[in-house]
Amino acid sequence: MKKKRIFIYMHQCILKGGVEKVFYNLLNNLPSDRYDVTVLCVMAYLHGDINDNLYPSFVKRRWLYYDEWSNNGLVKLCQRIHNKFFPTFYKWYLRRCHFDAAIAAQEGMYAKFIDENIHADKKILWIHNDIAICHWTEKTFGSIENEKACYKKYDSIVCVSEAVKESMLNVFGKMNNLCVRYNPIDTFEIERKLREPLPQREKETLFLCVGRLVNQKGYDRLLCASEKLNSKGYKYSVWIIGEGEDRPLLESAIRKMQLKNIKLLGEQSNPFVYMKQADWLLLPSRHEGFGMVLHESLYCGTPVLTTLVAGAKELLGDSKYGIIVDNSEDGIYNGMKLVLDIPDLHQRYAELSVQRKSFVDIKRRIRDIETLF
Repeated sequence: MKKKRIFIYMHQCILKGGVEKVFYNLLNNLPSDRYDVTVLCVMAYLHGDINDNLYPSFVKRRWLYYDEWSNNGLVKLCQRIHNKFFPTFYKWYLRRCHFDAAIAAQEGMYAKFIDENIHADKKILWIHNDIAICHWTEKTFGSIENEKACYKKYDSIVCVSEAVKESMLNVFGKMNNLCVRYNPIDTFEIERKLREPLPQREKETLFLCVGRLVNQKGYDRLLCASEKLNSKGYKYSVWIIGEGEDRPLLESAIRKMQLKNIKLLGEQSNPFVYMKQADWLLLPSRHEGFGMVLHESLYCGTPVLTTLVAGAKELLGDSKYGIIVDNSEDGIYNGMKLVLDIPDLHQRYAELSVQRKSFVDIKRRIRDIETLF
């Protein structure tokens, strides 16, 4: 059987955010005998990226620019030559290629690039954000009308949750090419990594947060909520896994508020053992499109406490399988206070999370995505 040629355009492959993890999970679980995939990134890094062989052998990696320089002078010179000439050459080359399917990994400039530069039988666009809340792409097109005109050219626009689909309709009006495909969660990787030793912890209730240290994730609100809880004498700990531009601000706030029970753990190669060890996975985000960590946590058997973000109710119902709180500082405070005041909620929601585990089945999600190709 002839392999389908797939082209994917994305910002980066290094596993620093949800978009990168989605396509990492997808590509590492596609059947190798059916596809020939080319991934083009805007930026590439040496460590945690190019040198780490993130993808299987049927996936070819290309990148327009190096964003990390080698210490070897000759290699660094080659990198500079690449950055100067390769983008122009490769765009010229791509216009002469034809693919079975071309994927823009996210909206905005990535969708525009696929539309203007790639010839393919099918064009597919992924939307990971709640566009009604985080519409960062309008400046790329100049107007909503121009943006919608670009998106209408796509055969399929993949919304990662029903809530994201609804936000697209609210912003752009009627669009007939919208569909919902849940992000693939690599449950095989989770099972493998859960065999590793668990980190040590204290006996008091442990909340775990996983996500980039950026304003979107709402950690500033979490710190304020924690300050209130600490002033009332509650005993608990918060671990935060992730890195990002807000680390200095958060470190300063933690010192100023004397939040000794909150620890920034940085990036961790295996967040799943931390999920397994925690009592609650806490998501204090201002907005999400899908909330991958919620799905990962349920698969690990760890109850979740989340603000009301896109996709939360599709996964958890009306707090049936996990606790959903108001998307505010008070909501985070009240949710944490609730589970601290009623310890029995942990066992109840731990059992419910096991019941919901089948919803995260990766084989079904991969099959659903393959129908688009």
